[in-house]
Amino acid sequence: MKLIPRGFEHHKRRAYRWGFTAVVIVLLADVASAADVRLSLASTNPARAHLFRAGSETTFVLLLRNDRTTSRIFSVNVALESGSPEKWNATLSEADEHFRPVGAGTPNLSLTVPGRQTVHFLARMESAPDLAEGTEGQAVVTASSEGLTSRSATVRGRIENRPKIYYVALDAVGRDYLRIASDGNWYDGSVDRLMPESNAFLEEAAFFSRANGHLPATTDANHTAALTGSWPGTLGIFSVKSHYMGLDAGGVPVIAPASKDFLRFGLDGQPIRTIFDLAKEPAEGGAPDAFNALVSGKVWVTDVFSQSGGTVDLLVNGLNHPGYVPRPQRYRLADPESDPDAATDREGTNLGPLAKRKLKSWQATGVSLIPTRAPEDRWIASAALRIIAAEDPDVLYVLLAESDTAQHIFGAADVPEEWDDNETKDVLWDDVNVYNRSANRDPVLDVVHEADFCFGLLVDSLKDRGAYHGSYVVLLSDHGQTTVMHSRRTVLDVGKILAAQGIEDSQIERLVSAGQLSWIALADLGIGPEIEAILESHEEFHPALRQMVKPFVVLNREEMESGIDNVEGPYAHDGVIGNLRGELYSAWSIDVPSSDNSKVRWPDLMLFTRHHFQTSLVQSALVNKPDFGTIFNGHHAAIETTNVVLAMRGPGILPGSYDQPASLSDIAPTLYRLLGISTPDGVDGQVLENALAPK
Repeated sequence: MKLIPRGFEHHKRRAYRWGFTAVVIVLLADVASAADVRLSLASTNPARAHLFRAGSETTFVLLLRNDRTTSRIFSVNVALESGSPEKWNATLSEADEHFRPVGAGTPNLSLTVPGRQTVHFLARMESAPDLAEGTEGQAVVTASSEGLTSRSATVRGRIENRPKIYYVALDAVGRDYLRIASDGNWYDGSVDRLMPESNAFLEEAAFFSRANGHLPATTDANHTAALTGSWPGTLGIFSVKSHYMGLDAGGVPVIAPASKDFLRFGLDGQPIRTIFDLAKEPAEGGAPDAFNALVSGKVWVTDVFSQSGGTVDLLVNGLNHPGYVPRPQRYRLADPESDPDAATDREGTNLGPLAKRKLKSWQATGVSLIPTRAPEDRWIASAALRIIAAEDPDVLYVLLAESDTAQHIFGAADVPEEWDDNETKDVLWDDVNVYNRSANRDPVLDVVHEADFCFGLLVDSLKDRGAYHGSYVVLLSDHGQTTVMHSRRTVLDVGKILAAQGIEDSQIERLVSAGQLSWIALADLGIGPEIEAILESHEEFHPALRQMVKPFVVLNREEMESGIDNVEGPYAHDGVIGNLRGELYSAWSIDVPSSDNSKVRWPDLMLFTRHHFQTSLVQSALVNKPDFGTIFNGHHAAIETTNVVLAMRGPGILPGSYDQPASLSDIAPTLYRLLGISTPDGVDGQVLENALAPK
């Protein structure tokens, strides 16, 4: 695998003291209107004033449509309508396909618009550094052409000196990927890094070298922890995508997608507050018209933050996105744009019979190659760049999810010692994993590198628009992955194991198992200790270690509360001395159980696998009906996959490497301290004091 140079696809523009820049991108349109020409803002709320710091800039994307059948040349100009010229300035210019400015800003622009087509162009407004908080500026953009009626659109900006917040989350990128070279080995300086953009960021950020995610190491719980500062138990969500709410009156399982209404804690079910909420809270220095956005490569993650009257203004995924973001293209499996050897990859777009068989389990999940369900990271990054240009969000969370998908299919590639190069050191696609011969690290390395490349695109864009140094930028991952064994002898059926020991269907309300995480809701609470003992003592032969091992760690509710397993010791806690409750205990669901299916039915037992074992996918109340299920080559959930990336930079943060214990739930309270926001109830994380500059 070869790396693309840092400058590749990145178009630097010259810095201008003042400007209102305009993008030119041609898009096809199908339907003509009665009007000759239309000019409008590409925005979810065109009347909204963009908030930005004094001495910086904001941008607006405009659409100019020619409804005549012939091409026309338009003269476009921008003029201040309010705000003194010595304090405000506005210009127009062209831009690239991501709406990033290209060329010098100018008050006047000439645009050729083909017949019945639309041109996008970008405007940039800048303010003097001495403008007071709340000061507004307004400009009018006018488009005219000989013989046609002139059209105009108004753009507004307001001074808001609170720093903007940008999260970039690399799904399933364990921290050790930062130490990997492009050849799959530990980085020693002889070849390029696998993740050069992230490592460059670490040089100017506070990097937490011992950061962990939370148990279970799953998507929904950990991204939400990063945005709230709360543990999974406090949040009341531990599952992925769908959540079990108990049995209805007829004994039918009730399954529901998460929403922000799920996020409640304590005995009285107080709502969890997110950083999106507080960005709009005037009492905490926020602005009610602050604009918040979440762009996710996983459709269901946006569901977690959806609710009527919610505080996320724009929830974007492959299925739902604003009109100025194009539809995702077909998923090119493990052949991203930054992969220079895609034509020779044996697991890429040139799939052979063996590779297709390896993909069977992934296709069975329903994700398959549907681009709207699993958009590539490049599409997510491009969508985020367009949203930054069009909306200038005050809090933006970007989730690059392709690394998770690739590792589920091909296994994890962040432990070089697990791989044999098959005596072809310069070829990666034929390398063999010691635990799983179906695993393949070449496409995984390609996709992780692509995620890093996309992070670089976002950072460079923030630098180009002058938004980087005065803002908070957080780089994180939600969990890692482990390459798991997947033969019929090594995929464990929890129900079959219990049935063999005499556990009956009537004693189990629901059993769900998938990969490294299984959980059981009991119909007969008295049987809990017996089930725990059966699973903790269960042994399996490990083909790589050539010995019998115990594959399960089992937590009952008391162990969820303490964070200490009776066999493993400390297992489900965040390492903070003095905490009396573990991260997996939900008082709202456990101590105040629902009788109307209104909240998550919390497990009585949680099971985590170890030693590279996985369980078969089962969602059933019956434990004696084995289901080999969907088999992956990579999985996450257990403690060894809580190893995460966490780095932050911005005003008041001291760059450096910090080896103090840190977790994803520490991000929000640290930002609250920096922003002068009172930490709301329900926050479990701690302020990362060592990384903050003294006041």
